[in-house]
Amino acid sequence: MRAQRIAIAIILAGIVAGTLTILLAALPELGCEGQPTALSMPRAAEREITAERTVRQVFVSPRNGLNRLDVYFQTYFRTNTHPVTVRLLQLAPGNDPLASGTEQFSATFDPAGLPAQGWRMFNFAPLPDSAGQTYVIVIESPESVPGNAVTVGGMIGANPYAPGPAFVGGVPLDGDIAFRACYQMSAAEKWQVFFEQLTHNRPGVWGSPGFYVILLLGYAALIAVLFGWLAKRVS
Repeated sequence: MRAQRIAIAIILAGIVAGTLTILLAALPELGCEGQPTALSMPRAAEREITAERTVRQVFVSPRNGLNRLDVYFQTYFRTNTHPVTVRLLQLAPGNDPLASGTEQFSATFDPAGLPAQGWRMFNFAPLPDSAGQTYVIVIESPESVPGNAVTVGGMIGANPYAPGPAFVGGVPLDGDIAFRACYQMSAAEKWQVFFEQLTHNRPGVWGSPGFYVILLLGYAALIAVLFGWLAKRVS
């Protein structure tokens, strides 16, 4: 009987820990905009970031408080040794997307610590008037050379992020890099934006926030029923 109670306690702890882990992991990404998919890119040699191959991604901020950029980097298990710089430029209305713009943020880092593939976050002071503004993410590494250079994820042969184009070495890219633009918001505001994103242009009940609220309540009810059943088994 004691072994059964221990097993049930472990199951309960696992359910609670798993649910909390999912919620805590999801919270920083809620309310972010951009192109979060890193698929269908050509081989690494064709998209290394070198002196001749600066990467630029144009995006439009939908709200105020822009305070974080995430970029999906890939190293293909190589140890890259040359510094990489990520800059955020603001473009004046109607400006050429390759224009220099006004720098709002810049960070240089050592790519040796990057994982084989994954997101890197860049935090900065919130931009209070970012809503409706056009920005450019610039990723450059003037000292990098082929074989010793990081790459960036994204999608080729599609236009997943319609509001802005991407460029590699000044040449328009038939696709977009993988990036997220995040904003200073309360947890409640983040969930509101999340449901707006989830239901945008969805047909039928899939376009109703209430449908997803019911799903979440149903999940919570099932967890409660499971807890009650396990509690009876222990008693």
